[in-house]
Parts: sequence; C-alpha cells; structure tokens
Amino acid sequence: MKNTIFFYILIFFFCSHLTAQDTLPKFVVLKQKDGLSLIKWVNDYGIVKQITIQRSTDSLQRFASIVTMPNAMSKRNEYIDKKSKGTNFYYKIFIQLPEGQYFYTPSYHANTGVTVIMPKPFESSSTNTPNDTMAIAKIKTFIPSEYIFTDKKNNLLLALPNAETKNYKVIFYNENNEPILTIPKVKESNLIMEKYNFGQSGWYYFELYEGTTLIERHKFLINKE
Repeated sequence: MKNTIFFYILIFFFCSHLTAQDTLPKFVVLKQKDGLSLIKWVNDYGIVKQITIQRSTDSLQRFASIVTMPNAMSKRNEYIDKKSKGTNFYYKIFIQLPEGQYFYTPSYHANTGVTVIMPKPFESSSTNTPNDTMAIAKIKTFIPSEYIFTDKKNNLLLALPNAETKNYKVIFYNENNEPILTIPKVKESNLIMEKYNFGQSGWYYFELYEGTTLIERHKFLINKE
C-alpha cells in the first residue's frame, strides 16, 4: 500500500513538473486529438522584439523557420502547426530581446502528450556557453535579412520570391518605431530602393507581409556618406 501511494506521488510530481515548464526559454509541445502539434509558452521577459518558431525532423539540425509570431510580447501565446499531422516534429524557438540580445531555446517534441526536452548546444555568434538551460549573447555581427538588405552603395534591395504572383506588403519604420513608408504591393521580385527614400542615415525597421501574414520583422542600416 505504501509503495502504491509513493508511486502516485512520484507520478503527480513528475506531471506537475512537466506542465510547469512552459515559461520561456522552456515551452510545451502537445499533440492534439486531431494529430496536430500545439506549441505554447508563457513570456516573462516583457519586451520581446521577435519570436520565431523553427521545426525539424531531427533534434539537432536542419531546423527551418515556420512562423514569426505577430505579437511577440503577448504574455501567453501558442501556435498550431498545421503540417504536423502524422509527424512528430522537433521544435525550438528563436527569441530576440532589445539591444541585440538573442538566444535559441532547447528543442522539444511531443510524445503522447508529454513534453520531452532534447538538449541542444547554445547557438549564437559568440562562443557557446556550457549552460544549456538559458543563455543570452550580445550580437557581435549583424545578420541581415535574406529578403530586404542594403548593398555597397547604401541602396535597399528587396529580393522577394515570386513577387509578381504573391501579395507582398512592406512597412518601414524609423528608430522611434514610427511608420515612415509603406509599399502596399511589391510587384517585382528584385526591387532597388535608393537611399534617399529614407531621408537620413541610421537604423530602419521593416515588417514584411504576404497578405495578412507577417513573414519577417527585421532592420537595416543606411550608413553615412
């Protein structure tokens, strides 16, 4: 009898521990009744510039971004992976904080409704840290967007696949997060915007949409002459 009670206490403690681990950088992956994966978390960081979910069939590599959350600062957030039916994908989350700080979470996958932690070395532009549970590094090298970036002449290049048939929209912001320019529909896959469109040098931010779906939030630098 005592062994039975002890067994149930252990089960209760274990399950409570798993369900509590949904505060970033930890999150929960659960299989729903329809077979789709539900990714959910609690954000205790407050101001977060970007949260992007990445997916892979392997716990260590070949991760690809599947969505950038439209409201990264939500206290509680979740996402249903509509392509996960029949496949037990691994997921990790890229989190960017103010002042250029960013980190990747460990990778997780759903296993009969239980979240399983798959330890993953920290990835950043700096030296890897031995702390697997949490690590934040200062970005030393700016990594530009693959869609919108500047060239050597300080002009802005837009490289948007199949823009002729897609419905891309771009909103540009200044350093004070004030909208300064909107392209309601990008009609060319390769477009050059001359630097004078932005008035002065400095950092600018943009949001790239396909229809109403946010594809990317990023920034670029217009250098001084």
